[in-house]
Amino acid sequence: MAKKAKAEGDDLSQASDRLAAVVRAVYDEAENKRPVLKAIGVGVQRTMRDLMKNSPRSGNVYSRGVTVSHKASGPGEPPAPDTSNLRRSVMYGVGDDYVDVGANAEYAPYLEFGTRHMSARPFLRPAIDQSVDAISKEFQKHFEREAAKAAKKAEAAKTPKGKK
Repeated sequence: MAKKAKAEGDDLSQASDRLAAVVRAVYDEAENKRPVLKAIGVGVQRTMRDLMKNSPRSGNVYSRGVTVSHKASGPGEPPAPDTSNLRRSVMYGVGDDYVDVGANAEYAPYLEFGTRHMSARPFLRPAIDQSVDAISKEFQKHFEREAAKAAKKAEAAKTPKGKK
């Protein structure tokens, strides 16, 4: 009996190894990972911009001139746009197997992490946190497309030429 259980365990281990190999093969076979990475970059970029534009503000109100005022963000809130320079600087870049998302405004790191004089007004980390579900769904869709392609390719390889 113990021997049979061990054999079943070995079969399970081998099946697990085969499954892992298939997953690696599907990932490696993916001819172009860039579309899914671009979708992730666009999604996080959009979330960052939305956070800055639409989050409630609890900071001070500043006046410039007679008619212009600006309500600042409070500590821990995403930065409140004033000139929209930070929102415009939010960008993403896609490589063969990575995506970079960030803001290239010179003061972006000070807002994201704070300084010794100012509490952080994070916008990148909350945007990524809010995008996790969408990122997971995008990877799942991509994986399913690539798995279907790999299965079709494997089936075509098994079928002798001239027969269907």
